[in-house]
Amino acid sequence: MPGYKIILADDHKILREGIKSLIEKDPSFKVVGQAQNGEELLTLLKKIRCDLIVLDLSMPQMDGIATLKKVHHQFPKIKILILTMQKDIEHFKHAMAGGAFGYLLKEDAYDQLLLAIKVALKGKRFISPTLEHFLTEQYVRSLDEGQESSPNILTKREFQILKLVAQGL
Repeated sequence: MPGYKIILADDHKILREGIKSLIEKDPSFKVVGQAQNGEELLTLLKKIRCDLIVLDLSMPQMDGIATLKKVHHQFPKIKILILTMQKDIEHFKHAMAGGAFGYLLKEDAYDQLLLAIKVALKGKRFISPTLEHFLTEQYVRSLDEGQESSPNILTKREFQILKLVAQGL
């Protein structure tokens, strides 16, 4: 069975090596390249073909969101999995809107990395369990406080009903 080719992009070599060790525990995955910033990743992608990129958001020279958008535009068939410490909704929204197939927090990576890669390679979305819990709590809290989560996607009555359902009524 031919393996999936993966490139790692993170500015910390020790993290890249640890991630590589985790990934290559699965014989169907092979890390074929590493980059320490977005510019280096774009250069590498002109020389090496891959199926998936594991991309950090916090990198020098070109941050992960800018890198994600450029890679997604220039190489639309490559799946991109974000691996980051950024736990806030803004980074998450920008990453997913920019073309990421998954958003994995580094704190969940040891247990979830291989699953996240498999899900992304199937063309499905993966969200880190810790972040998924955080987003759910934030959404429910906004309903309790009467804030609209997204403007104009629900009618006023639909929003009232959703709020009552969230309150267990």
